[in-house]
Amino acid sequence: MRFSVCSRLPLLLVPMACYSYNQVPLSRDSARSYAGDVRVTRTNQRSVVLHHPIVVGDSLVSDANGSHAAVALADVQTLEERHLEGGRTALAVVGGVAAAVLVAVAIGSAGGSGSGY
Repeated sequence: MRFSVCSRLPLLLVPMACYSYNQVPLSRDSARSYAGDVRVTRTNQRSVVLHHPIVVGDSLVSDANGSHAAVALADVQTLEERHLEGGRTALAVVGGVAAAVLVAVAIGSAGGSGSGY
């Protein structure tokens, strides 16, 4: 049972290290949609993450996850799309597997020594 917990460790590490945001040009074309999450930095330096937004008129609109959000295109300073980082993902998985193996070996060797029975 302990090893199964350790073997799941890499799955916990993957979501933390695998994504980055890359700046993309703002399209003012009506009905332009963006795939995935988009971080919008407004001219007042506040930012918001929109899920699968689409350009509607003069706004960037998101109706994902049961909530509605809109940002006026005139208020957008930068636009960044979230992308999967393959190198980081591989490194996180390899590092997580190595850590799980080390923990499993440590648990196995600690449980087998010094019992005297």
